[in-house]
Amino acid sequence: MKIFTSSHLIADSWILRERAIDKDPAVFSIDRGTTIVGRHRDAQVVVQHETVSSRHARFSIVDGQLAVTDLASTNGTWVNGHRLQATQRLQPGDTIQFGKVVFDLHSDVTPETGTNLTVVDEVFSLAVAEKARRAVPQLKSSDHLQAWFQPIVRMKDEQIVAYEVLARGAMSNLNSAGQIFEAAESQGMAAEISERIRYLGANIAAGMGTDHAFFLNTHPHEFAEDRLLNSLADLRSTFPALPLVIEIHEKAVADQSQLKELVQGIRQLDCQFAYDDFGVGSSRILEILEFPPDFVKFDIEFVRRVSNCDISTDKAVSLVEVLRKLNVRLLAEGVETRLQHERCAELGIELGQGYLYGRPKSAEDTFRAPQ
Repeated sequence: MKIFTSSHLIADSWILRERAIDKDPAVFSIDRGTTIVGRHRDAQVVVQHETVSSRHARFSIVDGQLAVTDLASTNGTWVNGHRLQATQRLQPGDTIQFGKVVFDLHSDVTPETGTNLTVVDEVFSLAVAEKARRAVPQLKSSDHLQAWFQPIVRMKDEQIVAYEVLARGAMSNLNSAGQIFEAAESQGMAAEISERIRYLGANIAAGMGTDHAFFLNTHPHEFAEDRLLNSLADLRSTFPALPLVIEIHEKAVADQSQLKELVQGIRQLDCQFAYDDFGVGSSRILEILEFPPDFVKFDIEFVRRVSNCDISTDKAVSLVEVLRKLNVRLLAEGVETRLQHERCAELGIELGQGYLYGRPKSAEDTFRAPQ
């Protein structure tokens, strides 16, 4: 195992690159028959994170084929969003997660001697992006684009009251919603994919015979002309009785007259409407006063800051009180810990969504009948 910096070479090996936002990503080469991943210093790939077990997983290479096995870790090893139950073979572009630490897998890149890691990174990025770009048209098929569901619970008793419909891909290089829409945007297909995932989710939901509400996402590319409202009208005519909540990102609509038309159109379709990713510093408070939504979804940053006491209690309470006086139902996104749940409940936030209550799952796993 090697850890590469800009002065090292990468040749004929599998490359494991961490997804990191606020630090330089760790980069590992898997170039031996067996490689142990874990928090213990004796592991060949050392990942220092509280969600990673001492001996978490094992990579093995047989005849040039890389595979990964979970070693009974506490928080699991995940490949492309699926928790491992057995050894799984891997391919370039796969996403591998140990606990909560996420890596992307690359291979077969052999730059000339002296190549800087920055250049190698660009080669990786271009290769993965091109592979994803070519795969976008396949997402029109329900075999490749899937609707997954994440529960939304009532804070006071943690009972499921709704689900958010999320996009997932069945291809290794287009698995997460972020990957799907980044590639779709490059092909001018983001609006079409967004429409498709709403239909898939609603079609599954309608067949479940449940009275839960379903939160459906939108994409900014749909706001041109009347595309979004026309799409929602078609959806409502197909599923007239399904309880639907349409999520609009709080920064997606800049024009107030357009927002008014959008809100009126959504309500005329007997759908509810939610502001998504709302934070303490939101600029949309005046629009909310004029066009109150049915729901406001506080973003994960708000939840973390509240639980860490990074914002004043008075400020958070004031915001919550203003919204509740408008009869807006409040939902905290990204709730991962019991402390976050308790702090949000104390503020008077009614609903919660996050890993604490349940990860996104396929329709089969979400609506499977109890054994």
